[in-house]
Amino acid sequence: MVSKRSYRTDDEVDRYWRAIVTEEPVSYELQTLIRADLERTWYFHRINSFHFEVRLHWAGTDSERLVLADSIGRLTTTELKYLCNKPTAVYCLQSAQYAGCAAENIFIPGLIFGGIFQEWLRYHHKEPLIEFGHFFANPVRITPSGPKTVQGVIDAHLALSAEAAHLFRQVGEPNDSSSSHHYTLSPLYHAIVVIIDSRWIPTREDDGLISLQKFAQNQTALIARTGVEEGLSAPISLKGLEAFAHPLDLSDATSQHVDVIRVSLAAAVHFISDLETKEDLANGKTKQDAHHQRGFDPPTPRRFEDGLPAAHNVDDWVDAVMAAAEKYGYDNISETWQSIRRVQASLVGEEFDKLEHWPEEQRWRY
Repeated sequence: MVSKRSYRTDDEVDRYWRAIVTEEPVSYELQTLIRADLERTWYFHRINSFHFEVRLHWAGTDSERLVLADSIGRLTTTELKYLCNKPTAVYCLQSAQYAGCAAENIFIPGLIFGGIFQEWLRYHHKEPLIEFGHFFANPVRITPSGPKTVQGVIDAHLALSAEAAHLFRQVGEPNDSSSSHHYTLSPLYHAIVVIIDSRWIPTREDDGLISLQKFAQNQTALIARTGVEEGLSAPISLKGLEAFAHPLDLSDATSQHVDVIRVSLAAAVHFISDLETKEDLANGKTKQDAHHQRGFDPPTPRRFEDGLPAAHNVDDWVDAVMAAAEKYGYDNISETWQSIRRVQASLVGEEFDKLEHWPEEQRWRY
């Protein structure tokens, strides 16, 4: 199969690949490339579905996240799940929020979630564990009456963690009919917190979009140890971050015995994700051991035969798509209609229907 470079405009490329008709039978070599592309499609669809769900807890209303209105963290059984399967929490002070049309700051900037999400994806090479609430952190919005110092946030976080541990002992894991002991509260969650106390305002790139990578490199965050490290395989040290530290600029942190450091949001995500990875390795946990949560899976291919195995993992799903395409035609199954054109376009140096995350009404770029 010989590839050659073409020089069509984006519009011409789109019109051309939409107009072609697939020649069948499809060669074995092209089938192999389509299967690889469908595997990427599977993971892309799952990440997109996960992104939509977890974003609600960050950029949605207070009904979807924890709100800290005093110095003592409180938690309901419904909110318990928010804390599970995460290495930390991100506390947004009033100075990092915005008001919109409200009388006071009540919104966490969506860019904070966007920056965290893109760095978390990069750390995990775009294939993170997303089952049963796994993510970098849960957001906690602090109201005007909530804590204003690093020590105040640490105290509230320890109260929240203790309340979560109490609820686990009292009612068991969060109510989820599809789970079977898949929700846990990590020892790391008790040990470290992230605090965002400012907003970096980005400018748009030449393509009119905001680069989330640049935002994450310029937005700063505080990482603070709580002093509670029971259950960890090794003590936490922030010394490895000193080379990347920004000025602390916090009188309460310098006047109290608080182990805290200011770094970029990107550095914070990678540092804490590293801690989580080390703890998982020390406890013999691997991504392969994780139970599969079907809610993020792409839909079963159209015309899929009821008699074939259910498509609940990437291999079964790709097999199902390919079987349907072989029976009904590659242009008659939407997944292979897109895939074969995406593959063939790439062979001549073009892009068609690129698998690309376009969040926030296409205003950001991952």
